[in-house]
Amino acid sequence: MPKYKCIKSLELDVFDDDGSFVENKYFAVEVGSVWEKDEEPYRFIAAAESVRLTDSNGRWMEIYEDDLTIHSEHIDA
Repeated sequence: MPKYKCIKSLELDVFDDDGSFVENKYFAVEVGSVWEKDEEPYRFIAAAESVRLTDSNGRWMEIYEDDLTIHSEHIDA
């Protein structure tokens, strides 16, 4: 699966296990962190045009392709 390295930090809203927004809580994606694209079509929070990424610690995020392009670079695994 494709891998990406964060080149520009970002903060994402946090959602609970039911998909509800958690107020005043954010998930920081740090520069240098590596994420693998999940090819499963299911999206928990974002729309179908989003991308789901996971890291080696099992954390995951869903972002849009445009944001992926801005905040990361494709790397060879």
